[in-house]
Amino acid sequence: MPLEDFILTVFCWVDQRLNALLGNRPLRQRGFAPKLTDREVITMEVVGEFFGLDTDVGIWKHLGRHWPYIQV
Repeated sequence: MPLEDFILTVFCWVDQRLNALLGNRPLRQRGFAPKLTDREVITMEVVGEFFGLDTDVGIWKHLGRHWPYIQV
């Protein structure tokens, strides 16, 4: 499976699970408007763990190096 397909599959899985748990209610209810959705952040964390990246900084650096066309 190509990596892009894996990431999309993880996103769809996260989206389905959050819809089942929360419906349309967002996880974050207060504060400034985020640049990324809850589903995108959770997907990044799951994919980061798959790559063996245990920190947010490591995930951000990996995405910046290997996926520069993704604006995060």
